[in-house]
Amino acid sequence: MKQHKIYRGVLGISFLLAITIVPILFFNLEKAKMDLVENRMLKTAPEFNLEKLVPFPKAYEAYFNDHFPYRRDIINQNSYFNYTCFDHITTTNEVIIGKEDWFFKIEKHLDFFTGKDQMTDIELDKITAELDKRRKYFAENGIEMYFVLVPLKHSIYPEYLPIEKLTFYKETTMADGLRERLREIPELNFIDVRDSLIPYKKAGRLYQKTDNHWNELGGFFGSMIVQQSIQQDFPEIPALDRSQYEATTTSTNGGNIAKMMCLSEELKEDYVSMAKNFTSQATASTKRNYPIIPGFGVPESYEIVRSNPEVSPLKVVFIRDSFAKYQIKFWEECFAESIFIWDAWQYGFNKDIIDQEKPDIVVYQMLESLLPDLLKTIEEEEKKNIN
Repeated sequence: MKQHKIYRGVLGISFLLAITIVPILFFNLEKAKMDLVENRMLKTAPEFNLEKLVPFPKAYEAYFNDHFPYRRDIINQNSYFNYTCFDHITTTNEVIIGKEDWFFKIEKHLDFFTGKDQMTDIELDKITAELDKRRKYFAENGIEMYFVLVPLKHSIYPEYLPIEKLTFYKETTMADGLRERLREIPELNFIDVRDSLIPYKKAGRLYQKTDNHWNELGGFFGSMIVQQSIQQDFPEIPALDRSQYEATTTSTNGGNIAKMMCLSEELKEDYVSMAKNFTSQATASTKRNYPIIPGFGVPESYEIVRSNPEVSPLKVVFIRDSFAKYQIKFWEECFAESIFIWDAWQYGFNKDIIDQEKPDIVVYQMLESLLPDLLKTIEEEEKKNIN
């Protein structure tokens, strides 16, 4: 009985320490700005506004969850324990375990794919108007603009999702509403990769099983789809030829989803890479050293410059995200100079950069589920203009 009381006492003290220490750590530890495993910016503290109380609890919960002390270590150890001790991977609120060892991210991705997250007509109109504003500015300066939506892994391989376990599913996504608007303005040069990419599934696996990104085969066909659209306006751009690249499958450690679960060594990835079987003249060129977005976690990737004197005389600026990492080796074979700017998922105008570069072409390429990030950039710019 005495031991029982001691045990309850220790347990009670431990609980009190836990609920006391966690808030202290949360409010005093320096907050990271980016999750390098998930390759995304962490949530920032929402502004408390008495006039906008309804969305505040959910926004603050997301912020707290992102910055919970030792969050990543706890998730990692839980996943590793379940896998090594029980040969089982626990479905978390971050990952969906699909069929045939396919893994899918949840955060931002699932609610987009199922249609749970939607945009209002006003929000979709804001994005359309912003893109049209950029297009008109470029047209006045002799620059052609293209807007590209890259599909989620969920959108290309829904057959591997456990659809029967999803609690919500709607046929249309927020991107579908934007697609309708952009297709009504042909001069916007909207390129929707999703529908064009699906037929290429017959050519091989296009996305990684343990990562949310496509592999280099998917990156090749994604580049080719965009290149073919641009080539209609610029026929001097050389065509991307599949026969000039050799696909090789190599067993590697698991990708970013496997890392999220601390299982990158246990969950192997059959990664498909594309090697050039020709002599390329493309080289890395001198960076301009544009100011990097404050807090951006991979500053070495903010600006990438490629030169190739043997191809078209055209110059292009890509405002991109992480999916373009798997495309650069293909794009550098199309343009004399290619500048890739990863502006921390803001997909901003980047007018200063483009004014300095004076390219022939500007391409805004983004993952379809990150449209809210573009909307946030637009609305923040609106606030600046009002103030």
